[in-house]
Amino acid sequence: MLPHLKKTPDLKTFVGRVDVARTRAERVRQFHAAWDKIDRALGRSN
Repeated sequence: MLPHLKKTPDLKTFVGRVDVARTRAERVRQFHAAWDKIDRALGRSN
């Protein structure tokens, strides 16, 4: 456990997943946004 944490977070909180009903379109947008960030970080562009 990291020294600055008083309590270990659960996995969903740690990875940023909250129990919020999201639509498929929102999930798809977030997926593509994440891949765009990865591509930019690697210096790739379409």
